[in-house]
Amino acid sequence: MKQRFPKWIALLCALALMAACATPTPTQEPTPPEPTPEPIVVTDLGGREVAFPVAAARMVSLTASGTEMLDTLGLIGCLVGVDEDSSSLAANVPTVGTSGEPSVADILALAPDVVLADADLPTEALAALTQANVSVLSLECTSLEDIMTAIFLIGVVCGREDEANNLIYEKTADRYILEAVVEDVTPKSVYLAMGFGEGGNRSAGPGTYLDELLTAANATNIMTALPDCPAWPQQFPTAFILEQDPDVIVVSSLNGTAEAFCAQAEFQDLRAVKTGQVFTVDIKTLRLGLNVYTGLEHLIAAIHPDAALPTPEEPAFVSDDASHP
Repeated sequence: MKQRFPKWIALLCALALMAACATPTPTQEPTPPEPTPEPIVVTDLGGREVAFPVAAARMVSLTASGTEMLDTLGLIGCLVGVDEDSSSLAANVPTVGTSGEPSVADILALAPDVVLADADLPTEALAALTQANVSVLSLECTSLEDIMTAIFLIGVVCGREDEANNLIYEKTADRYILEAVVEDVTPKSVYLAMGFGEGGNRSAGPGTYLDELLTAANATNIMTALPDCPAWPQQFPTAFILEQDPDVIVVSSLNGTAEAFCAQAEFQDLRAVKTGQVFTVDIKTLRLGLNVYTGLEHLIAAIHPDAALPTPEEPAFVSDDASHP
């Protein structure tokens, strides 16, 4: 009897042969998850450690100097709220009160990643914002160095470190070139009049940023001679000013004018009044912010009128570094 080869065995052999000839498919390794970015942690100018999970993209500024820095760094578009003093710098951005009386409810409604503040921010507002998990970055500048630190902090928090470092470089260069202009001139004594008349005498004492500016302008602040002089002296006797008889008097535009100062009867015997060495300086340029070196330039022009200040057409600083044209 003739035996037939079972068809199912032939089918199994064919399948086995196909499997042996097939190229094995490599096993794909699973794609690892994206690493979680490290949080940004900084110590602000109030001495507080502040953490940010990512670079800040939505900001509220309660300080005009901070708003100026954001503008210069190209970050004005990230502002979702500002204080009233910043409204002229950030058109069409909602205001949330003043630096000293901000509306916490309005700030929270804007859902910012960070709030820029200064020493005017009330403790209660800071506590309320912190409790609502809103990061508050203090820019409490009290010295010229603090301005550079504030710029750096904003750059780090917003992911713009390179731009911040470039700006610090440029502002530091501005200061050096201005100091070099007056390096070899004869120093002069200066009285900075922050108030006079019925409100009493007010000025800037040793250790303040305005005292730093006078030193940078190669001038001596007469308030350093006042015994136990506080940082911001007020209601001190006119006799002290007459005794010091400064070479130059600079009047803050916020508190009066040179003409008004010279019109005061008690100041008529001052040498600076008699020789026309009383000048008004725009207080906006003396604010502790990016414009402060414009203020230094104005002080130098008043105190040392013969100093060869750089003109707008002349670069204040020439760098060999190609990254700083």
